[in-house]
Amino acid sequence: MPSTIDLYNRLKEIDTEIKEAKLRLPAHSVKPVLMMALFALEDERDHILKQLRALPPQHDGNLRSRRP
Repeated sequence: MPSTIDLYNRLKEIDTEIKEAKLRLPAHSVKPVLMMALFALEDERDHILKQLRALPPQHDGNLRSRRP
C-alpha cells in the first residue's frame, strides 16, 4: 500500500489533471473519449480518498503529557 504522503501527492496531481481536463472540454458536443478520461480521473481520486479515510488517525507527536 502506498504511503500517506504518496497518496496525498497523487491526490494533488489528480486534482490538477481534473481541472485541466475540465478546461479542455468544449461547451457543446463533448466527445465521449474526453468524458471517459475525466471520469477515470475522478474515479481514481475517489479511490485515493477512500484509502485515506480508511487510515487510522495520526497523532502529530506534540501532545503534552498530563501531570497528576
